[in-house]
Amino acid sequence: MSKEIKRISVSAFENIAKQATNESTVVWEGLELNIRSQLPFDEMLAFVSEVTASCFFEDGSYAPEMMDFMIRRGVLYRYANFRLPQDINKQYWLAYATDAVEFVYNHIDTHQFQAITTAIREKVEHQCDLMVSESQQKLNALLSQFDSFAANMEQAFSNVSPDELRNLVSVINNGEPLSEKKIVEAYADHLRANAGDVDDKHSED
Repeated sequence: MSKEIKRISVSAFENIAKQATNESTVVWEGLELNIRSQLPFDEMLAFVSEVTASCFFEDGSYAPEMMDFMIRRGVLYRYANFRLPQDINKQYWLAYATDAVEFVYNHIDTHQFQAITTAIREKVEHQCDLMVSESQQKLNALLSQFDSFAANMEQAFSNVSPDELRNLVSVINNGEPLSEKKIVEAYADHLRANAGDVDDKHSED
């Protein structure tokens, strides 16, 4: 019979965790900063989602140049108490024109931060793969439509002579885009017209 494992209580575990200081107050360029060494679970998820979403524009295009900027921006206002301007151009300037990001980074839990950036990159890569897969599916569907169209045209015009085909094209090509329906309707009219000619000749005979 296996021996029952004596587990550490939740309260004891939490007491130990509380002894680890998650916040520190430091001075940067004469300014007092409050820096958290770790982000709580919900903010970690929000950080990953925010950066990932920023790498894709509304038209579906991929913008990898946004990733580094958005990570640096997140370090400033998620880990530290920086207030950022609404203007994204100014945000970009502040994120790169000073060493504020590097200063904050030196006071945070780098293990968690590396896990966050790894998750961001993997999530962006996954999203790119989905976009490629979706594009491939659309392309395959389009090619299938072309194959179906070609098969229908081959069947419809299997008994049409080159001269008849030239006459048919001259009738339906009036400057508007051709469609399968338009070609088939014109061909049906062509057959009916030929059938009428044959009937007229029989009547004359």
